[in-house]
Amino acid sequence: MPDLSPGARFGAYRLIRPLGKGGFAEVWEAESEANGRRVALKVLTELRAESARALERFQQEGRLAASLHNSRCVYVFDAGAHDGFPYIAMELVTGGTLADRIRDGPLPPRAAVDVVLDVLEGLESAHQREILHRDVKPSNVFLDADGRAKIGDFGISKSLEVDSHLSQTGAFLGTPFYASPEQIAAEPLDLRSDLYSVGAMLYELVTGKLPYQGTNASAVLAQVLTRDPVPFAQHDVAVPPGLQRVILRLLAKSKEKRFQSYEQLREALVPLSSKGLAPAGLARRFGAIAVDLLLFAPLGVALSAAAMTQAVRGGLLLAGLAQPLAQLVYFALTERYWGGSVGKRLLGLRVTGADGSQASLGRVTWRAAVFLLLYAGPGLLYQFLTTVGLDLISHPVLRFAPGLLQLLAIGVLVSTMRRRNGYAGAHELASGTRTMAVLARERATPVPRVAPAVEPVPAATAYGPYRVTGTLWRDPAAALLVAHDDELHRDVWIHEVRDAAAAPPVERLRGRGEGSLPWLQRGTRDGVTWDAYGAPQGTTLEDWALSRRGLGWREMREVLHSLARELESRFARDGTAGPLSPGQVWIEPSGRALLLDVPVESPRSAAEEERAVEVTPATWRDFLRRIVTTRFQRTGIPLPEYAQGIVASLSGGDGPGSASRTIADFRAALEGVAARPAEVSRGRRAGMLAVVACVPGFVVAIRLAVPVMMASMPAWYRDVSVYSEPYLRALRHADSTVAAGSGDSTARRTAEAVRVVFAAAMHEARSGNQTSTPLLAALPPELRGVLDSAARRYPAPDSQAVAAARAWLDGRVTLPNLGVGLATVPKAVLQSLTALAFLGAAGAVLALLLRGGVLFRLFGIAVVRADGVPAGRLRCAARSLVAWSPLLLLLALASAPHGVSVGIRTGTRVTTTTTDAPPADDGRVPLWVRWTLFGIALAGAGVALWRPTRGVAERASGVVLVPR
Repeated sequence: MPDLSPGARFGAYRLIRPLGKGGFAEVWEAESEANGRRVALKVLTELRAESARALERFQQEGRLAASLHNSRCVYVFDAGAHDGFPYIAMELVTGGTLADRIRDGPLPPRAAVDVVLDVLEGLESAHQREILHRDVKPSNVFLDADGRAKIGDFGISKSLEVDSHLSQTGAFLGTPFYASPEQIAAEPLDLRSDLYSVGAMLYELVTGKLPYQGTNASAVLAQVLTRDPVPFAQHDVAVPPGLQRVILRLLAKSKEKRFQSYEQLREALVPLSSKGLAPAGLARRFGAIAVDLLLFAPLGVALSAAAMTQAVRGGLLLAGLAQPLAQLVYFALTERYWGGSVGKRLLGLRVTGADGSQASLGRVTWRAAVFLLLYAGPGLLYQFLTTVGLDLISHPVLRFAPGLLQLLAIGVLVSTMRRRNGYAGAHELASGTRTMAVLARERATPVPRVAPAVEPVPAATAYGPYRVTGTLWRDPAAALLVAHDDELHRDVWIHEVRDAAAAPPVERLRGRGEGSLPWLQRGTRDGVTWDAYGAPQGTTLEDWALSRRGLGWREMREVLHSLARELESRFARDGTAGPLSPGQVWIEPSGRALLLDVPVESPRSAAEEERAVEVTPATWRDFLRRIVTTRFQRTGIPLPEYAQGIVASLSGGDGPGSASRTIADFRAALEGVAARPAEVSRGRRAGMLAVVACVPGFVVAIRLAVPVMMASMPAWYRDVSVYSEPYLRALRHADSTVAAGSGDSTARRTAEAVRVVFAAAMHEARSGNQTSTPLLAALPPELRGVLDSAARRYPAPDSQAVAAARAWLDGRVTLPNLGVGLATVPKAVLQSLTALAFLGAAGAVLALLLRGGVLFRLFGIAVVRADGVPAGRLRCAARSLVAWSPLLLLLALASAPHGVSVGIRTGTRVTTTTTDAPPADDGRVPLWVRWTLFGIALAGAGVALWRPTRGVAERASGVVLVPR
């Protein structure tokens, strides 16, 4: 048994303090006597015959972990044996394990999700190396000083390429509490098994309990195979419903029912993390409520129909409450169980508690109640006063009171909104809720794994434990070699220098951060000083840029942020970053940039502009500007509007985000926009089109709802509302004919018939329930005057006279068809095109005034030229006109000057007259033309989804869409 006590020496390490102990191994904090690095030294302490399998597992752990180089994986520096006892020297993570963190209770849900997202990054990196972990659990997750998580302990990991006999013995390997059903059943494993373990760990993080509990391993294994996890309701913690669904899907017995990739799970978790939400801006909030009210309007029409029907029978006020009550239920349920209403979800918004947690049903109900009380309350009060007999509508001032009060209430709602409180409205402050924007995570751009050209060496040369296999470059003063670590089965880079004074100090190399290659050790050979670094995966920045013909802002942002962090770290530690050139920037498969201590190509062969220069707190802008100007030029993809000032700051330019006086300011500016979109996505364009589609959707819904509503109305109300316009047109035409002295008896009889119908409607309304009075009072003044005149002429028309009048008008006055059913949908769609055309005309005007339009502002989109300069107003208006051109053409055709049929038949002949405005659907534009223009509009929308930055309208007007 080796001497494992504080101060004892174990090989090249001095033990400091114990960190943990298992059945076969102990972990100690230790210091390398060769270079002073602090490590976590894992020593296999049991070497009995029955532990031979453990020894093999231990050696496999070292090899697999050593092949990983990711900031979310614990790094292995060294492995070997001392006095026959194997050891692994790993990165020392100072924050303890996740098991230590939850010993005192569960984590807040968002904090737990943050940790799991880090773990997923590490597991995905391992999977890219074709490695499964197979033992994901809190004790194998380590926390650094910043609280970030790293996955470690790959002791029973398995390569996907070669089936190790470790998995063929039939014995169960792993921790039963976190093991997947297929792992317990010794079935073939894939990444979904690790995802199951992630789900079990996440369950424990948010509840403080395991999903399955038992007194022994056999009982737990049986539960995993046969029973569902303990319901969340049995734990005294609040777990958001959305997070519950994610966890339960991860814990599905069948792996086909789980998430099928790390990316899929990440997309589900990001909105539930602390970094997945940010305070929502006012434009998107107002847009969301507008969409909600628009979507709710058809239901409101149907409820109003029922309300009016009941009102005639005496229940107007109660019926008037139906719509706000339905809205209250709608907002409360959708915001509690779906995270947001339809409008909020469409615009990427969520409702949370003031602390970012899931809002309770009581809070969202109170939130909706306060909002509706202020928004709809004035109208309800007004309706109540008219119900009790007050004739407010006829008053010249009081008739506008509801609108004025509603504007005042909206002012109260928004009066509390400040940037510092996340734009919280009065209803949110009262309910302790907030409206947050979802920060969607964009997919990382794939980075090719392109190994630099290596010149083979004729005979292997040893540099310590490393066997040289090739040369990257060599000159008289230095060389960069590729070598292989036969113990850990990984490649390393060897940098040798002839002059020992030219080698960087060991203290500087030892303190390098995550933005540098891991330095392994220093040695000398034949008077030459050499340093060994872990060989990186990925490619050089230059090769990556060439493979993509330049890089866009998504790639630039990640590279600049990685470099800024490492430069800031070096400045704080050493006062300088040393001599650097763009050729020393390496890109990992994750897209993160590393600063190499030596270039991949010989410094002597580099062009003058690529030569290394000393990078200091005074010259860092020059270094980053060289990288930006030579590696990130890509035609047709301008920078987002918000990023232009940040990049301009490297040249000392002015603008938003340009106040980067120090490297820390520059890094903070990049972090401030890290969650903002780099390009206009298909989802964002789809959201805009969905908002536009609400208009025809509303028209179709109204077209389906109104006939049903009116069919249930009393005959008198149909006569004075739905049929009033054709009746009035017929009456005006008949009166003008009589006034002209033509003596047309048909015209006189038509006018009298209309007045009889109107008089009968007024008589029926006045003889009914008193709540009919406000309905009559709400009619337009012209119609109300005609009705009163008819009622005075025929105070109480008998039924026979009314029947005769209707019989005379039948066939002479064309009344609206109240047809119902799905057969009316195509006609409703065509009718909605007129509304869309008017919307397009308004959009072109707003595009001229707002440099893009209202929807572009709501969805955070700016219109720029191909060179990144903001597009002028005329260009923005032209883009809008092209986009709406099919529907604007339809509107122009329908508005051409023609006679408009009034629909009055004189005997067997139809008499027409001309009015100023054509009806919405007069049949003058052939159906095939309408459907063709509609199809062209849909095709344009499809191209906009396919090419969200440059659709047909954008190409025609010479602009590009970028995030605002």
